[in-house]
Amino acid sequence: MPGQATSLQVRRLPKTIRVFVLEDNRLLGDGIAAMLRGQRDFKVVVVAKGVDPLRQARETKPDIVLLAAGFGDNHSSCHGSSAGARRHP
Repeated sequence: MPGQATSLQVRRLPKTIRVFVLEDNRLLGDGIAAMLRGQRDFKVVVVAKGVDPLRQARETKPDIVLLAAGFGDNHSSCHGSSAGARRHP
C-alpha cells in the first residue's frame, strides 16, 4: 500500500564462507584453494579429487561447492552431484 512502510528481511551471510572445492586436476584444485585461502572471507574445508565427494560434502557442510565444469564426464563418483545438491542445498 502506498505510504505504508514494509518490512524487508535481509539474510546475513556467515562471517566466513566455507568452500568445498571439487576438482580432479590436483594442480588446479590446489591453486583455486590457495587463492581462496588468501581471502579473509573464505575458508576452504575440502579440496576433493573424486573420492566420495557427496560424503565429504555432507560431513563438512560447506556454504559453497565449486565444481569443475567437466568433472562428472568420466567420474562415476560424481553422477549423483546434482541430486546431492538438491538434498543438501
